[in-house]
Amino acid sequence: MAVAQRVTEVREETEAGSPAVVEQPAVWLSGQQAAKHVGVSWPTLRQAIVDHAIPHVRLGRRWKIEVSVLDAHLRRLASGSTGRA
Repeated sequence: MAVAQRVTEVREETEAGSPAVVEQPAVWLSGQQAAKHVGVSWPTLRQAIVDHAIPHVRLGRRWKIEVSVLDAHLRRLASGSTGRA
């Protein structure tokens, strides 16, 4: 449903003469790649994932973390807001 709604919005924007927004495809990292991206060890990042402090997706035995979500989470931590209720 959300995809159909977005397609309709893009069509309306295009028909109205405004340029359609083209989103970049998501970039996903493995757990070890994400740890290297952040600058921490894999066990440290894994513990944060297990504690549900880092947004992630689990595919079988592997964790995948989207770069933009990871960066946004780190910005929230840097600003002093954990984002938890």
